[in-house]
Amino acid sequence: RSQPAAPGEPLARCAMIQSLFLTTTTGDVLVEKHFRGGAERGGLDAFLAAVAKVDHPEDVEPILSHTNVHVVNLFHKGVFFLAIVSGEVAPLFVIEFLGRLRDVFVDYFSVVSEDSMRDNFVTVYQLLDEVMDNGYPLTTESGVLKGMIAAPSLLGRAVGLVGGTVKTNVSDTFDGNVAALPWRRRNVKWAPNEVYFDFVEQVDCLVDNNGMIITAGVHGKLECTSRLSGMPDVTVTFQDPSLFDNVSLHPCVRMNRFMKERLLSFVPPDGVFTLMEYSVNRQVAIPVYVKPQISFHGHSGNMNIFMGAKGIPADKRIEGIVITVRFSQNVTTVHMNANVGDAVFNQNSKVLTWTIDRLGKTLSPNLGGTIALARPISNHEQKPEVSASWKIPAYSISGMRVANVSIFNETYKVHKGMRSVTRAGKFSIRT
Repeated sequence: RSQPAAPGEPLARCAMIQSLFLTTTTGDVLVEKHFRGGAERGGLDAFLAAVAKVDHPEDVEPILSHTNVHVVNLFHKGVFFLAIVSGEVAPLFVIEFLGRLRDVFVDYFSVVSEDSMRDNFVTVYQLLDEVMDNGYPLTTESGVLKGMIAAPSLLGRAVGLVGGTVKTNVSDTFDGNVAALPWRRRNVKWAPNEVYFDFVEQVDCLVDNNGMIITAGVHGKLECTSRLSGMPDVTVTFQDPSLFDNVSLHPCVRMNRFMKERLLSFVPPDGVFTLMEYSVNRQVAIPVYVKPQISFHGHSGNMNIFMGAKGIPADKRIEGIVITVRFSQNVTTVHMNANVGDAVFNQNSKVLTWTIDRLGKTLSPNLGGTIALARPISNHEQKPEVSASWKIPAYSISGMRVANVSIFNETYKVHKGMRSVTRAGKFSIRT
C-alpha cells in the first residue's frame, strides 16, 4: 500500500483519484473518465457485483476495496458516482468531491439521469476536464465554471441537431482572469436584485410495530438563491441559533464570525447553493404516524395500515405521501382497498405502493386487505418492510427561522424571502 506524502513532498507523488465513473443501478456506464493511466475496470466490476447483492442501492457501502484499489461511491437518484483510487487518500475528501461534482451537474442539467448525461455528453466531459486536474480537484464552483463553460440550452442542442454538428459550450464571456473569490464571478449584474433562503429539513425515524419511536433525528440544510449584482457582503442572523449543531458551512462563510456570533457572514456565489447543513440538537415531535398491522395464518394473511398527522399546526397539510410495503417472494398476490389515495401491487418486485396526494382535515387514511402466500410463513422468514415518504410545505419542524438579512457593500434595493419545508428521510416502520 502506498504511503502518505512526507512533509515537503510534492503533492503529485500522493495517490489521488485514478478514474471516475457514473453508472446506473443496472450497471450501465454513463460516463467514464481516466486521469492517471489506463482504465481500472476491476474495481468497477467488484462494485457492480456488490450492488447486485443488496436489496436497495442506498445500502451499498460507501467505500469498497478490491485488490489494490478502493472504490468510493455516492448514490443520487438512480445514478452512482464512483471514484477509483489506487493509494492512500482521505475517504471523506473523495466523498466531498463527488458531492460537489453532483451539485455541479444538478446546477447545469437540473437533474442527473441517464438521459441528461447522454443528451449533454460534450458538456459533461468539458466539466470533468475543469473540475479535476491529473486526479486532483481543481474548480468545483458552478459560478466559476459557468464563466468558462456555458450551461447547455434547448436552442443550442436544436441547432446542433439540425446542423449535424456538435458545438462546444466554451463560454464567450470568460476573460481569462480568475476572480479574487473562487466561488464568485466578477462583474455580475442582475435586475432585479434578490436573495432567497430555503430551510429544507429531513426527518429520519425508526418506529416499532406499536407506534413507539426507537430512533429519530432531524437534519437540515439552508439553501440560498442569490441573484445580486457586484460584490455584495451578506449577513444572516437567526431567531434561535442554539437549535442547530454539527454545522457544515459553504466555503464562502467566514468561520470566525460564525464561531463567535453564530451568524452567517459571506460574499455569496451567484445562483443556487447550499449555504449551511446542520443537525437539530433537541428532540422534536414526529408530525406523521404510520401504524401497520400484519398477521399471517396458513397460506394467507391480513394487513391494515393506518396513518395520519399529529402535532402540526392546523393550517399545515401533509403532501406527497407514499407508503411502501416490500414483501418477500413467498407472497403471490395482494388485494388491498384504500379509503384515500391509490394502492398498487407490483407482482414482479413484490412491492405495494400506497400514494396519497394530500392529507385532508377530517378523513383518516386507511389501507386494508388480504395477502396470499405460496407456503406458510416460517419463523425465520423476513417480515414485510414498511417505509414512508412525505413532505409538509411552509413548515420547519425544528422552528429554525431567519431573523434578519443585511446587505453591505452595495446600495441597490434587494428583494428578500424565506421558505421552509419538512420532509421524510429514512422513515421506516417495523412490523
